[in-house]
Amino acid sequence: AQEAVVTDAEMTRKVEAAASWLEAHMPALAGPHAGRPWVKYVLRELARLPYTIA
Repeated sequence: AQEAVVTDAEMTRKVEAAASWLEAHMPALAGPHAGRPWVKYVLRELARLPYTIA
């Protein structure tokens, strides 16, 4: 079986795409309230849940 090889450029592109999606769909994670407890301890944990749960 062949293993899939992910290049650094591909990984960077995927990380940037994910960051852009989060900023667009959950602006509180990167906005002025990002350091508030409700964002740090609640919203960030909700964002980590698999989308199939919701």
